[in-house]
Amino acid sequence: SERGTGPETCGARTRRVRTWLTLPRASPGANMGLCKSKLTPQLLAAARSGDTEEVRNLHAAGVDLEAVTSKSGSERALFAAATNGHADTCRVLVELGANLEAANVMGYTALTIAVKKGHEDTVRVLAELGANLE
Repeated sequence: SERGTGPETCGARTRRVRTWLTLPRASPGANMGLCKSKLTPQLLAAARSGDTEEVRNLHAAGVDLEAVTSKSGSERALFAAATNGHADTCRVLVELGANLEAANVMGYTALTIAVKKGHEDTVRVLAELGANLE
């Protein structure tokens, strides 16, 4: 079959990156979770840099917005955007389904992180979206 269209491969096309992963032959869709998880670092990089369009593209490709890439639970896309003060990216992530109240092992939410970093615009956006202010 054409590359990326058969059950033996999965792919995601984004604005900057086109990634193809060859997977063991299986029923259609059986390995999509593995493929999507391989794109998690790209989602985090897009969130860190405030690349809202790339975040949308990766979400459309099926990447899990709640994927955590470290044992501390500190590497979620929403945390990455909040840490770097990308208010618009935070808004898009929450609108796409990211958990506004998710916390890392320290108990920090995206709002807590934005406050600690002094990102006033991000704090305002997260509050507008319904973040718990207590």
